[in-house]
Amino acid sequence: EYQALPQESRTVVFNNFLKTIAPPERSLAERIVPSIGDIGVSALKGAIGLTEVPVGLADIATGGRVGKTLEKVGYRPREAKEILSTLYSPEQQEAFKAVQEAKGFIPTIVEAVKRPSTIAHTIVESAPSILGGGAGARLITKAVPKIAPYLAGAIGEGIVQVGSAAEQIRQQSPEGLITPKQAGAAVVSGIGTSLFGALGGKFAGSKLGQKLGIMDVDTYLASGGQLPAATKTGVLKRLAAGGLTEGVFEELPQSAQEQVWNNVALDRPIMEGVPEAAAMGTLAGTAMGGAVSAMPLPRVPTPVAPPPPSKLQEAAN
Repeated sequence: EYQALPQESRTVVFNNFLKTIAPPERSLAERIVPSIGDIGVSALKGAIGLTEVPVGLADIATGGRVGKTLEKVGYRPREAKEILSTLYSPEQQEAFKAVQEAKGFIPTIVEAVKRPSTIAHTIVESAPSILGGGAGARLITKAVPKIAPYLAGAIGEGIVQVGSAAEQIRQQSPEGLITPKQAGAAVVSGIGTSLFGALGGKFAGSKLGQKLGIMDVDTYLASGGQLPAATKTGVLKRLAAGGLTEGVFEELPQSAQEQVWNNVALDRPIMEGVPEAAAMGTLAGTAMGGAVSAMPLPRVPTPVAPPPPSKLQEAAN
């Protein structure tokens, strides 16, 4: 019967058949915006990650004994995050798998851009630590009122990195402790994070940065949400400039050097996972920096010409 149909009819029948066996195409919004449940999973993982910061700082002072002692009473953040990862929707797990299997900087960029929800989840999971660094920066500005907000923000970000790196290194160590070499690697990674953060914040606060309307995330938090100076720059230009500054000039080198020092601490090949970490850091930083810089800012007031003198004023003159 199928062969007896005209060509146009056969085409229609065949296309209808394909629709019955092929999964429905997801809309752009469905591909970009993760489900509420998936966002909750990433937020919980981020909150657990934030608890690693004070534990890691204590680990450095005690050789990891604080973290190991807490393990005995059920504190196992790495296991908790692994369990949470199994709660993602099948679609999201498939997206993560595709990005994780990519090797190299460009391939990781390509796979993540094709699956933008992975970038969104990276931001959501890092948000608690970013806010934690901002809270630390606020304490620094109160203790040292004359310190520049961009510097306080960079220091707060670095402290979070030190604690987080130290505890994560300890969790992966066979003895469950941390050696002086590993503690040193965590501290150096935090210094590197602070350095690149300070450079980005300094540029954002420079005359050129203010002209472009760039708003550094850490500086913004350190200043208590204070907006930068008025600017004539449009939203799209601010989005691009902020994304470039946060993504390429800050997060790319920060993520790369953090992975390098993690490898050093765990005696892994020094470049293992570095291109991939740098790629995801670049994408997440670009998205965050662009979004923050695109926030409504004060506009430079347009000069208004004074009204012409009235006939009465002319007569008086």
